[in-house]
Amino acid sequence: MRPEGELRIQLTGVGTALDIPPDRVTLLLGWAGETGHFFAFDYARHLSFGRSVSIQIPPGLPIALEQRPLAIGYRANQEIVVGFRPRELMDYVTTQRKFHGLEDPAPGLQKIDEAFKTADDPEPVAPPATPREQDVTVLRRWVRDSRFRERVMIAYEARCTVCGLDVGLPDAAHIVPVSIEDSTDETSNGLALCPTHHAAYDRALLGIRPDYRVFVPPPCARSCG
Repeated sequence: MRPEGELRIQLTGVGTALDIPPDRVTLLLGWAGETGHFFAFDYARHLSFGRSVSIQIPPGLPIALEQRPLAIGYRANQEIVVGFRPRELMDYVTTQRKFHGLEDPAPGLQKIDEAFKTADDPEPVAPPATPREQDVTVLRRWVRDSRFRERVMIAYEARCTVCGLDVGLPDAAHIVPVSIEDSTDETSNGLALCPTHHAAYDRALLGIRPDYRVFVPPPCARSCG
């Protein structure tokens, strides 16, 4: 009986309050198979349930996700909901409280909007001084990384540059690491690598020539055969 196009997660058979260990990372996620996205809620707002309860997803959120790898929505009860693709899951895990743990949701949403709108701007030279600036920096970095990954995956058709693996495992790696001053988030500075070859590249067991040819450095070539 839900309105046409509405998405929600349905929790049934709970009946009692959830016992959340304080030293654990807890997620409340819904999965929309028709769109291929996770929708993440603030578990701290949903510790008690009846035997059957539903949590609605803001109607504009799936639409926003058609244009970007992650997006935010705002429920009528002032709860922030985050939508993202599976490859963004670990980034959400590490930043979730910066989204949901806001004392005042209205300026908090403005803060997050600022992070999305300025994600492609150069990083500020001065380190963030206030907690708010630190939060914005973390959120901007997530948005920036997600856009970089999206472009690289499209450019390489989600196939590993080295072995051609294309079963959803390849990720985007920077050719010039982000820790180096000249590194950029341009697509030309990215490679699609499966976990094995990504780890090998990070450990300098693989190299990239200026003409984008992948090579094995001599010490590894001798030891690896």
